[in-house]
Amino acid sequence: CLSVYTTDLPNREWMPPGTVKRVRVIEGIPPRMDSRLLGEVNVEEDGSFNLQLPANTPFRLQTLDADGLALRTSAWIWVRNRESRGCIGCHEDGELSPENRLAKALLRPSIPLTLAPLRRRTVDFTRDVQPVLARKCSNRACHGDAAPLRLDDPATLAKYVRPGKARLSPLAWSLFGRSTARPWDGAAPPVKIHKMPPEGSTPLTELERRTILEWIDLGARLPAGGILAGNEHRPRGAAGGSQ
Repeated sequence: CLSVYTTDLPNREWMPPGTVKRVRVIEGIPPRMDSRLLGEVNVEEDGSFNLQLPANTPFRLQTLDADGLALRTSAWIWVRNRESRGCIGCHEDGELSPENRLAKALLRPSIPLTLAPLRRRTVDFTRDVQPVLARKCSNRACHGDAAPLRLDDPATLAKYVRPGKARLSPLAWSLFGRSTARPWDGAAPPVKIHKMPPEGSTPLTELERRTILEWIDLGARLPAGGILAGNEHRPRGAAGGSQ
């Protein structure tokens, strides 16, 4: 990719150079296109990156900010054996010719994200996310005298999670103590956001917070293939709509 900052956003100053820190590569596993992580790589200062990926494997690219939140997500892509594929930028103007310059990522070999399938990481709600929510987020210490939140309940989760968009999820806002929405989202945050867990409670570790954010940005899948209302990563032909 020549530059993630070459974009079709109407106001390009919304995402100045330096906003994108990493690129996440997500494998789609048919037929339900469950997600598995091929890996993450740093983005060069000029916005370029250069990857080697498994052939004949559907994948998405997500650009990430300094907090590890997805900024933009591509459609499904795949490459054939020994195919080279390039792009100008992220959601670039389809009729735009790129600048004639040497991208920094081309000065180094491609970064291989080619682990064998059994070594590729997944983020599972029951195994990875629910225990963190139970320990750190749904107890009385966080919610006073009220009954503990049932964050294992899809109806409750739907109030706090925007599948595929952690930056717009109230759960993520509570983890950071601020709105993480971007100017192009047009999302009005609440008047006041309380950081959770509250002071005096055991805070989330960096790994625990990252796991929750990854789960949301990967589509907020629930056990047995369940999905929350409004999931934007539903595969084509699934009940209730398409991508």
